[in-house]
Order: sequence, then C-alpha cells, then structure tokens
Amino acid sequence: PGQIKKLHDAGYKFLEDLKEASPLSLSKGVSVQEALSIIRQIKYDKLPSASLTSIIKRETYAIPTFCNGIDKLLGGKGVTLGKIVEFCGIPGIGKTQMGIQLSINVQIPRNLSGPEGEAVYIEGSFIIQRVAEIANGTIARLNETVEGSPFNLETILSRIYYFRIHDYIQLNALIKNMDEFLNEHPMVKLIVIDSIAFHFRTELDLSVRTRVLQMIAQKLEDIAESFELAVVLMNQMTTKFGGNSGPDNTTLTPALGMSFMMLLVNLASAKLHICFIMRR
Repeated sequence: PGQIKKLHDAGYKFLEDLKEASPLSLSKGVSVQEALSIIRQIKYDKLPSASLTSIIKRETYAIPTFCNGIDKLLGGKGVTLGKIVEFCGIPGIGKTQMGIQLSINVQIPRNLSGPEGEAVYIEGSFIIQRVAEIANGTIARLNETVEGSPFNLETILSRIYYFRIHDYIQLNALIKNMDEFLNEHPMVKLIVIDSIAFHFRTELDLSVRTRVLQMIAQKLEDIAESFELAVVLMNQMTTKFGGNSGPDNTTLTPALGMSFMMLLVNLASAKLHICFIMRR
C-alpha cells in the first residue's frame, strides 16, 4: 500500500504506465531498490488474470455436494472452481465425509457437468475404507443416471492424492511448495484441508499463529486463482463465553476466531463462501 501511494503521487496510476518506466524515472517516486523490485515484478512475475470464458467454465463445472440444500447455499451447483470454501461444524457433523465426497465428485466427467479432475486431500488421519464406501455409493448413483459410467473404484482412488501432515510447520511448507506438485498434476481441481484449525489449537504464540495463517491463506487464494481449482477448508467449532447468545451465556463459533474468517474475506472477496453446518 505504501508503494502504491508513492507511485500514485508520482503520477503512475496503472500498470501500463509502469511498463516502459526505467528504474531512474521510477525512483523519483520510490527508492531505487523499490523501483528495481517493482520493475522486476512487472516484467517477470505472472499477474493473475482470467478470461470470461474460463470464468463461465468454472461456474458450469462446479463440484456438486449431492446435497441440494448445501449446493443452493453455494450458488446452486456446488463448490465453484477458483474459490475458497470454508465448512464449519461441530465434531461428528460430517465435515470429513463432505471432504471425501467432494474429492470423489470432482472426478465426475464433463459430459455429466462435472469438472473431470483430481483431488488433493491434506489431513492428519485418513480412513481408506471409508473413502471406498463413499466411492462405491457414488459409482452406484452415477450408474443409475448414465449407462456405462467410466467410474470404478480403482480409478477413483488413483485420482485422490493424500498428504499426511503432523504440525503447522509441515502444513505451511506443503502449501508453499504446492505449485510444483500442481504443475506436475494439472488435472487437480480440488484441494481439501481437513482441518485448517487442528494444528493451530496448541499453545502457539498469537503473533506466530496469525503470521503463519496469513501466509497460508494468501497462498491458497493465489493457488485457487492461478490453477483454477477449488480450495475447501474444514474448520472446527469452539465455545465462546459471553455475549448472552445461549442459556448458559455461550456461543458456538468457528475455531481460529473471527480474525481468520475476516482474513479470508479480505483476501478472497467474492471468491469465498462460508457454510456453517451446525446441526444434523
């Protein structure tokens, strides 16, 4: 923000104004070091952009949840590519089941209005047997709709890439280096983190937690936009005391606090949906 203000004061309003600028002319508004950094970014960094056609495709090939009520909350078709979605709910409400179902549904072929992609699932524990059960149920459902569905259990499982992480350091490192994996696997259209709060509920210094969460949120927003994929965050609930919201003066609220939610909102703007699953 400080650099932008300096550039505006120096007469530079748009990126086009900077493309032909030299470090010397630019340094009239900012320092020489800042001028070199800005020119390097403009010339060599890929600025995010999207054609209207690609945006329409994102809306067309959304990932259905197979729950009409939730799909409606998310815009009508489910989880849209290029967006960050946060599901919040109490333990046992079905967050992991939702994540697994989306990891399977992202593979639905385009002739059935699906993304026909692959999934990355990031979690501390993963029950393969449960994935197989949900996959077999999905196969049966699709076979009722279309004869000769290309879905089979082995194919579904081979298109879900599972990363097991044990602490917030591993999570941060994995997200920071996800670009390389996605470049090698261009069919990935979904990343599920189950859950985003789990490794941050220890006695972490607040400033450290805030800084790491900010880096992760910023990187996830960049990934969703650049690779045109959906990012789904599962979040736990915590009890907040005070506020007179319940008979015992307590309120259920998403873990990590409102600050993390507002961080996502500020970063992702219209690319964010938040869905609360509070009851069975």
